[in-house]
Amino acid sequence: MKLKKSYTTQEIAELLGICKKTIARRRKKIANDKMKSDWVKKKGTKYYHKKQFLTEFIPEKILSSNEEDLELELKRIKTYVNKLKNPNDLATFLSYLDWSYFCTVSYEKDLSPEHCRSNMDKLFDELRKQYPKKSLRILFSTEPFKKRGGGFHNHIALFGSLENETIQSILDNQFPHAINHVEDYRNSMAGMNYILKDWNKMDGLYWGIRGTDLERDGERVHKILECA
Repeated sequence: MKLKKSYTTQEIAELLGICKKTIARRRKKIANDKMKSDWVKKKGTKYYHKKQFLTEFIPEKILSSNEEDLELELKRIKTYVNKLKNPNDLATFLSYLDWSYFCTVSYEKDLSPEHCRSNMDKLFDELRKQYPKKSLRILFSTEPFKKRGGGFHNHIALFGSLENETIQSILDNQFPHAINHVEDYRNSMAGMNYILKDWNKMDGLYWGIRGTDLERDGERVHKILECA
């Protein structure tokens, strides 16, 4: 798809599958930002948004990428929004929390799920050891390799005010015989849904969550849902 130079509120709502109130909140948010204040013009009762306004919902590098990548990102956003309509879903519940990174650890050896679970516990313990004063949280799942015929790998959502390079270094030190990948977490990736896609079929061995403030996190999400 090709982007237009400007969009009405209705057009953005249809493009991204989000409600007009969400768009209005973002519009209000950027009103006092000198760098963004000219992104929106009002004519009569209608608002017209420059295509740059879409970066409030879509990463700029995706917005300026090829049509195929843009279509995929829009699909991810709509999937994420649809999932939020079911607050009783575990992935939806956890999506209301802040997350910093999405990581994958692909082990060279064919490890058992028990070993992978132990690795995730050791990873969180190492994070706490190195950064005892920071608020930290990890959610992980353990999945089998589909094409390799044996062994498992881990997907991780991580929260913490740490640099990407720091997380990459910690993973490489913890798991030197693995391919470790770190990228910024975006809600539109629907990372929670990916990590927990089979959570109701798993026992505690295959997924888990560790954090320094889990009780407070839970209270925060409940307050958000009560106000929704």
